[in-house]
Amino acid sequence: MMDTDKLISFKKMWTWLSGYPAHDSQYYMQHVAKLDQPWLNGCPLATSDSDDCDGCRPLWYSKKGTLCSDVESPLYKWKATSPDYPDDRSYYASHIAVLAMNALREMQSDKFDASGKTAKSDYIDSLLHGR
Repeated sequence: MMDTDKLISFKKMWTWLSGYPAHDSQYYMQHVAKLDQPWLNGCPLATSDSDDCDGCRPLWYSKKGTLCSDVESPLYKWKATSPDYPDDRSYYASHIAVLAMNALREMQSDKFDASGKTAKSDYIDSLLHGR
């Protein structure tokens, strides 16, 4: 099971990067999130600082690789796209944010009890929609 707080940080970063395509995760960590300790590989979901990290596996499952290594993934395409193409970088970043939002929704639906209600649904909904 993925850590909800890490997934929310991931979603926030990619939502922000979709609006500021000239910047990257390093800039976000230092100037926006103002982290005391930077994330491994510039990603809150990273499980290691090596290339075989699979922290994003619940977001992107492919036989071709992870979100970072699969050439068809939006993260791979975002990294390969120059800041000189801001529309493309915004598109890929927003697609990554949507993957995180979908995973958060899935996590929320997994917490429903038999009555269809959960104590955490309002909390997760507020994080998704900024309420």
